[in-house]
Amino acid sequence: MTEFIDNSKKVLKELNTFSFQEIPTFVLYGSYAAMELFAESPEILMKSDNFDYHIMKLALHEFGKDFLEEIVPIQTYVVIDENMFRKLHLNLCSKAGKIIRIPVK
Repeated sequence: MTEFIDNSKKVLKELNTFSFQEIPTFVLYGSYAAMELFAESPEILMKSDNFDYHIMKLALHEFGKDFLEEIVPIQTYVVIDENMFRKLHLNLCSKAGKIIRIPVK
């Protein structure tokens, strides 16, 4: 079972500490609902219509990274590996693409 941090101010503070490390840290952050789906299985989250999450690579000299506080609830996070980061990134792009695509007439 995955353990989650559950205080948004604390979460942001902890996530920002990863920005000062030499080795990149990959994180998945978002709502409790999204994290519960991820805890069940990453595939369940990816197959769901849940958008309440985001992924980020944090490391020293990775400037210009902002958390999407206005768009994604930052209730909790979990550290993930780079492979899962890439899968979730592709999944978010795919989900967003289905919404933004305008049919060509």
